[in-house]
Parts: sequence; C-alpha cells; structure tokens
Amino acid sequence: MEGKDLDSCGCWEKEISTDSPEFGDRVTHWITFNEPHTFAIQGYDVGLQAPGRCSILLRLFCRAGNSATEPYIAGHNVLLSHATVADIYRRKYKATQHGTLGIAFDVMWFIPMTNSSEDIDATQRAQDFQFGWFMDPLFFGDYPSSMRTRVGNRLPKFSTAEAALIKGSLDFVGINHYTTYYSKHNSSNIIDIILNDTLADSGAISLREFTVH
Repeated sequence: MEGKDLDSCGCWEKEISTDSPEFGDRVTHWITFNEPHTFAIQGYDVGLQAPGRCSILLRLFCRAGNSATEPYIAGHNVLLSHATVADIYRRKYKATQHGTLGIAFDVMWFIPMTNSSEDIDATQRAQDFQFGWFMDPLFFGDYPSSMRTRVGNRLPKFSTAEAALIKGSLDFVGINHYTTYYSKHNSSNIIDIILNDTLADSGAISLREFTVH
C-alpha cells in the first residue's frame, strides 16, 4: 500500500488514537517501528521473511517481487507512516501525557578493509545504505546523496511537505547494535548481475572477521 493510501484511509490516526489514550498514562516512551531496515531487506530484497518477495538470483528464489525497487518503497512508507504518527502524537497527546516517541534500528558498523580511498568510500556507502537510509531523512529530510546518485529514479522522492514532516520527527533513536563488518569496494559486476538489489546498489562488499579456535 502506498503512503498516500495509508494517509487517505486514516489508518495511522485510528491506531494511535486507540493506543495512546488507553496507555498514555503509563507508557512514556513510544517506538513506532522496530528494525525497519531488517524487514525491508528480509521481506522485499532477499525474500527470507514475510511477505517473501524478491528478484535476486535471476528471479529463481522468490515467486514474485522486485529487489531493485520494493525495499526502497517499503522503507519510504515506513518513514512516511512514522512521521505521520509522530505528528499526531505531538499535536494530540504529548502536551498532556509528556511522553517521547522514536524509532528503533538494527545498526551495523563498517570499517574499511584497507586504507585505500576506494575502500574508505565504499565503507561510507555501506553505512549510508544501512543506517543512513533511515537516519538521513529523519535528521536532514532526504536520503544520503550516495543513495540518490546510485539508485536514481528507483529511490522514491519526498515532496516538500513530506520532507518537512519527516525531518525531526523523533525524540530519540533506539539502537540495536549487533556486529561490525569490514567493507571494500565492489570492483566486479557479478553481484550486480545475480542480485540487482540494494547490496549491488551500494557498490560495497562487507564481511565479518571470523576467528577459528
């Protein structure tokens, strides 16, 4: 469902209008979404979680989906719906309930595999396509410039009003940090061909270090 349909049906306002008056005297910290990057990727890029949509591996892995567009659409609608709920909460409930509202992310960290400028740039792109994908719109009103450049027209655009609504629409950021990766520039087009997804768009390859005992 596109963001405009969610807005026109008033679904988010109905949901928060039900929960906030019921629990607002006891709940002071609200989280709109937990780990949206995870379900955008797992659900719409690699198809390992619901709704199981993807087009990776030459469309052999999932029955339907488009890994080059749908993860970005899902993430875009997450940001729009979060901002809508934040606006409703601030206008209707915050003054009397004195609560705070935020969003929680799965956050990986990335360090360059080498000191080469290519790997350093790739490391920044890896961070942009993971954490910056959601944080930049929330703090600056738009996606990272690396995403705009590399994804192009497949990356949805915010209207002026949407950008203003999203920017600053949180009181805190929840961080679920799991691990750190070494990142390097992807100099091959193999990933582009077999995946054609968000990983391919980043132009970065990220690997964990394993220690054998």
